[in-house]
Amino acid sequence: MSEPFLFGLTKIGFVASLFFSVVGFKYFKSGRQVGDAPKWVSGILLLCYQMVSPSTIYLVCGGIILSVVPNVVNKIIKKRKVQ
Repeated sequence: MSEPFLFGLTKIGFVASLFFSVVGFKYFKSGRQVGDAPKWVSGILLLCYQMVSPSTIYLVCGGIILSVVPNVVNKIIKKRKVQ
């Protein structure tokens, strides 16, 4: 295992944390402007979950999942509205 780089994260974990924070901010901002609740909530979670993530693997997996969830939820909602 590599040694902690900054804030207890490895270099890859730190870069992933920055990336998912930017994605979370964009989701939060666009979700708030459009009124898209799943995107807004996912943005808040993407901004905050890094503080409780114990390792880089959990950080990356959680970030990917939280980035995909709003799109899946919105597709399900649209499909139910059509029926």
